[in-house]
Amino acid sequence: MERANIADGALERLIGEYTREAGVRQLEREIQGVLRKAALEVVEGRTAAIKITAKNLEKFRGTAQGPERGGGAGGRGGRGDRARMDARWR
Repeated sequence: MERANIADGALERLIGEYTREAGVRQLEREIQGVLRKAALEVVEGRTAAIKITAKNLEKFRGTAQGPERGGGAGGRGGRGDRARMDARWR
């Protein structure tokens, strides 16, 4: 029996608003955190199953970092973090 479902829109928001690196490690950690909170609701008997959507994602994840705070993968957060990282390696 499936107890938690993450909609495509929620995954897109996690990638765009909650991850800072372009790789999958941070995304994996974010998904694990969301599923832990969803599992807690099921175990505590508040619900039998949960569908995590783009609209209710903040309930399970909290406020997004957003592009203005440097969040977002694939360059969505601006060039600041990447430029600082490049400067360290020169």
